[in-house]
Amino acid sequence: MTKQALDKYLQNATPRAILLYGECEFLINFYAQIVLNRLQGFALDSNQNSTQDSIKVSTQNLGQNFAQDSIKDSMQSPQNPPFRMDFTYNHFEATNALGLNSLFGGKNVLHLRLDDFKAVASKSSKSVKSKAKPKEDSNKKFISSSEVSELLEILERNKNSFLVVEFLKNPSNSAADYAKKFKALSALFKPTQNLKDVLEMRCFEPFYEEKIKILTNRSNELNLSFTQPLLEHLLNAQNGDIAMAFGELNKYVYYPQITHKLIDSLSYNLGALKIESLLDSLFDKKGHLVMILETLSDEGLDNMELLREINRYFYILFKLYAHSKSFGNMNALEVLGYKPPPQIFNVWSRRSLKIKTQTYLELFDIINEWRVKQMRGINATLPSLIAIQQLL
Repeated sequence: MTKQALDKYLQNATPRAILLYGECEFLINFYAQIVLNRLQGFALDSNQNSTQDSIKVSTQNLGQNFAQDSIKDSMQSPQNPPFRMDFTYNHFEATNALGLNSLFGGKNVLHLRLDDFKAVASKSSKSVKSKAKPKEDSNKKFISSSEVSELLEILERNKNSFLVVEFLKNPSNSAADYAKKFKALSALFKPTQNLKDVLEMRCFEPFYEEKIKILTNRSNELNLSFTQPLLEHLLNAQNGDIAMAFGELNKYVYYPQITHKLIDSLSYNLGALKIESLLDSLFDKKGHLVMILETLSDEGLDNMELLREINRYFYILFKLYAHSKSFGNMNALEVLGYKPPPQIFNVWSRRSLKIKTQTYLELFDIINEWRVKQMRGINATLPSLIAIQQLL
């Protein structure tokens, strides 16, 4: 299914099961939250006549929390909280979550975030009453095709159950490997006679104009005085990162008048400037990590935001490195889709070539493990940065 087709579908319907995957993690989370919010009672009535309205309701909480790469419990309706799994998958608990009806009514919603067939889950927000868990159904880090099929079969039998799956790319895995896996998984999400509302969509990175439309909608929702040129300035300040720009909009709710100068003050070069000293410490062993982290924390940069910036930075370096190995040059416009300032690009190019292929793989493994622990409520920032520094 295309993005346009999903937008049209969501105008008047809600899927029983949906799989979201692809190159844009922001859109994967964006559409997952639209469905989840509707199932939890945040969505508009079924007579809504615009996808913009549907998205407007769903993004009230998404904008605040996506920049932290997690969905807070406050976004969940007390009536229908989803049973959520991140980074580990337990089939026994998953089938119970979908198969057992609540004594108080309501919907059964199972929300899975998967990472290359690894369940990407924190502690569930909804308890499942059932008999003792068999030993053979202990937590594991993958979900098989047969288990996915069984979940869909439960939905066929239980009309009150819903499944939302986000399938994300592990940074340490290749695009080809990820594509192979999402094709296998998406093949399972097909309508049947007893389960017709089954959808799957590949989320491509949105074009610049699409990003501006998303930001415009969010700005209007927050009653902000952003013009299109100002939104473009904000997006450019985040190097085109729609997730960062989307989250940044929340900073402006206290400012009746928004100017280029205000954006430069609040948001410009959030990643490049705020963590420059940290990156210098990682690459050149300058400064003390603990003191730098304390300074960044005092400036308002939280651990999830820092994690996202570190991940984005090394992903940029890897893209430049891979392009150089494949084509013998580093064309920023071809690789990144925009031209960063020369002084920044010179540092990127130098550092990207300093790191070897195997080291990149090890770096992304560290970052992924950091992300898993962070989403489980474990502060792994300092140990992860020390491990990265030692690799470099």
